[in-house]
Amino acid sequence: MNELKKEQSYKSMLLFGMFSIVMLFAGLTSAYIVSKGFFGANWDSVNFPRFKVSFFPLSEIFEFKNYYVHDFKLFEWSTVTIICSSVFLYLSCAKENLKRTNKLVSKGHLLVSFILGLCFLFLQFLGWKVLISNNIFFVGTSNAASYIYIFTGLHLAHVIFGLLFLLQSIFKNHFSIFSSESFLALKLKHWFWHFLAFLWIYLYCFLSVAK
Repeated sequence: MNELKKEQSYKSMLLFGMFSIVMLFAGLTSAYIVSKGFFGANWDSVNFPRFKVSFFPLSEIFEFKNYYVHDFKLFEWSTVTIICSSVFLYLSCAKENLKRTNKLVSKGHLLVSFILGLCFLFLQFLGWKVLISNNIFFVGTSNAASYIYIFTGLHLAHVIFGLLFLLQSIFKNHFSIFSSESFLALKLKHWFWHFLAFLWIYLYCFLSVAK
């Protein structure tokens, strides 16, 4: 009975935390819409950051100018990365992979999920770097630019906490440090990571449409 009450209290705390985050971003998205409506035609939209990769040695040899191999849309790749991370995290907790014979598979999926989370972190920082290189700053450029930094920055702060949770899960999984309470905590941490993935998809879709 005590275990059930403890589980319910942990779940309630997590749901309250996620609800608070949802309300925070709901307020920010509402403020974005109001600000855009207030400025009207004077609203300066900001395009998502792109990172252009080129074969510099080949372009010099063959005298190609502005020949790019690929134009990486960083926020799009961030979206794909965090979705894949969430999928691998789900697979790491699949019942067939939690069996003793498939422990290695579960650990592998968990590690891949964590690495993809780090890739998401890197892509976000790279996106900021590209924005700054294009003279798009948090303050002094436009309201749209400020909102992009606020949305991505707040989400990234929660992602860092999520990555710490995943790292703790990897540590406990590797050394098999589990109890009934830690299994519950593990499940709730994974829920939080899935929630962050859905939150980013919402933010990406909102910014894509609203801009």
